[in-house]
Amino acid sequence: MLETPRIKDKAGKAYWSSTWEKSALPPAIDPYDRVRGNFVVRHFHSLFSELFSESDTRGASLLEIGCARSVWLPYFAKQFGFKVSGIDKDSWINQSMMFMYRSMRSHCGGPMSNLSLMC
Repeated sequence: MLETPRIKDKAGKAYWSSTWEKSALPPAIDPYDRVRGNFVVRHFHSLFSELFSESDTRGASLLEIGCARSVWLPYFAKQFGFKVSGIDKDSWINQSMMFMYRSMRSHCGGPMSNLSLMC
């Protein structure tokens, strides 16, 4: 029987914790912002809009693995009505994401689905 090789996190938990603690929260995604640097976001928004155009995504579950400080979870909740969840191995991320989610709720306007986080 073949053994699956174990993949080691070469940076380690301490590295990621200190990296996230030192960095500022990322700005919310705005797919309608026409600034030059927002081309990739607009392109992804166009792709996702086409992909989900024939699906009822309101209340559907969406999970991001390795979410860190994801700006995509609030985006998918706002734009497509997904009930979003994120998993990250660093428990510090949970506190950071909850703060970011609450601040993005006011930016997004209107109700958003619940955000659940696990580590």
